[in-house]
Amino acid sequence: MRRDKPFLMADNTPQVQPLRAAEGCGVMLGETDLRGMRVLDIRFLPVGRVEELWVDRGVKILRYLEISLDDGPGLGEGGGADRVLLPIHHCEVHERERDLRVTALHRGQFNDVPRPRAPDSITAREDMVNAYYAGGRFHSDGVAP
Repeated sequence: MRRDKPFLMADNTPQVQPLRAAEGCGVMLGETDLRGMRVLDIRFLPVGRVEELWVDRGVKILRYLEISLDDGPGLGEGGGADRVLLPIHHCEVHERERDLRVTALHRGQFNDVPRPRAPDSITAREDMVNAYYAGGRFHSDGVAP
């Protein structure tokens, strides 16, 4: 089991953070801001909307999308009551349609996505979030129940 603490930067701040907490980070000029896009499940059914982008400041990449679910429990204590993290590599972005299509889960599985305890950081156990989506992809063979 990995440590239950966030990876830290040299300034002692979490390495992976939402843009709302990551000073000096933002969407680059000319890049698509995914916030506000609809999120669809593997069957193209609506799940929610992208509320925030989580960046890995150590390697300077987009790591997660924070999505507000149409229905369900929330992200951390004090966070949005209906939010989960979606690893960016488990979805396809469709800019013209302004939606994201999750390649691993059907709508009913989003309520069980592991959630971080804090609304603005994630511990080294983030592999549990990734593993949940990877398990959905591995077991679905592209067809959700």
